[in-house]
Amino acid sequence: MTELPLQLGLRFFLVNVVPTAAATAFVLVLIRAGAPGDHLVFADAWRSAARLSIGRTALLGLAVLVAAVALHPLQVALVRLYEGYWPRLLRGPARLLSRRQRHHMGRVAGEVSRALSAQDAQAAGEAGEVLRSSFPDRRAVLPTRLGNTLAATEERAGAVYGWDAAVAWPRLYPVLGDACRQQVDDHRNSLDSGVRLAATGTLLTPATVWLLWGSGWWLLLAMAPSALAWISYRGAVQAALGYGQAVTAAFDLHRFDLLTALHLPLPADRDAERALATELCTMWRQGAPVALRYDHAL
Repeated sequence: MTELPLQLGLRFFLVNVVPTAAATAFVLVLIRAGAPGDHLVFADAWRSAARLSIGRTALLGLAVLVAAVALHPLQVALVRLYEGYWPRLLRGPARLLSRRQRHHMGRVAGEVSRALSAQDAQAAGEAGEVLRSSFPDRRAVLPTRLGNTLAATEERAGAVYGWDAAVAWPRLYPVLGDACRQQVDDHRNSLDSGVRLAATGTLLTPATVWLLWGSGWWLLLAMAPSALAWISYRGAVQAALGYGQAVTAAFDLHRFDLLTALHLPLPADRDAERALATELCTMWRQGAPVALRYDHAL
């Protein structure tokens, strides 16, 4: 029973507290060093930090914690922003670029059907793997790599068995085994913390430019949060790939545990499983009535 609160605490610390504390510390160091101004002395910032009393340190920590709690409900909206769910006017050009990338990967992957060298066949296989893991169907392509990677997971995880991951995953997750859930959670925490750090770096960049505008070469410090934003976003994309693999594996290993938890008899073959999964997903998605036969001996 203590494992779940521990996981929630770790997630809150990684996703909310760390980025908020890092941003706060960065801005305070610049201010204590003399920004905004034409002469920065970072030794003053270190001396000021060393003189902080326990009470002031506790007050600063409380402020960071309150800010982290206040920002926590925005995490889902923030991820969707980085996925590319933007206004239609902004989404169009970026989606066009994503579609071109998808088309290129599809063309390279298609080369495997021709008589090619072993090296070309390997390149085609790698492109096919990128296509499957990083892009959804052409009609569902989103403007960003993160959005397309997560959309590919939603589209393909469990699909071979007839499951619609968008509606089945919230019901499958609670019945996962400990090892599988740990893998899913680790990748999801990495994804969310990467997105939060990317957003933090993006917002810090103009703030740093304003603080250091009259500080000469110190203005180059604005590149630090920009680099943080870029690296963190790339890390979030890689975490999304791992998350997609973990979710797909969860369907492979635990889909029958979901049926058992629902007190439904296990299907005898793949066709029966696809029919049952399709019916259940239709019921969950649309509220359509489905005739189900329960087995309470499970």
